[in-house]
Amino acid sequence: PYDAGLGATEDLLGTRIGKEYVLRDALDVTRSFYDVIVVDCPPNLGNLTLNGLVACDTVLIPCDPSPLALSGVHALVEAIQGVARLNPNIDVLGILMTRVDGRNVTLNSAVQQEIEKSYGEALLPVQIGINNALSKAQHAGCDIFQHDESSRGARNYRALAATIASSL
Repeated sequence: PYDAGLGATEDLLGTRIGKEYVLRDALDVTRSFYDVIVVDCPPNLGNLTLNGLVACDTVLIPCDPSPLALSGVHALVEAIQGVARLNPNIDVLGILMTRVDGRNVTLNSAVQQEIEKSYGEALLPVQIGINNALSKAQHAGCDIFQHDESSRGARNYRALAATIASSL
């Protein structure tokens, strides 16, 4: 989970030789105990995200239906292509539409069409809609299943988990 010390870690990594491999090396032993390890990276292309990309096998790219987020997807895909020199096994699991507001049909459709045009089948068939229970769970510091397992947000995340599990 997020920790305020991560900002200091970002700075420390910047001065370290082999900084790109710190997380990958730290996860070497951990990989033998788990089938799946999820690393949630910050929404920037700093040292923490670079470490996550070098350490991972697949990347799930979240994108809310906005032009700015779409630019972020393009930048992240370019970064993944660059990281492939450091991690030749990296692959994109898919692009996940998040914070989808059903009232903004035109904008949702435009962003979805742009993703499909640029990345084809990478767009996942599930979406995470805007849901108050998700915001309340985040505010309470717990996951959606602890907060309200019957909410629409929880159902969306269960569908995502099923989609991911079927692709692994």
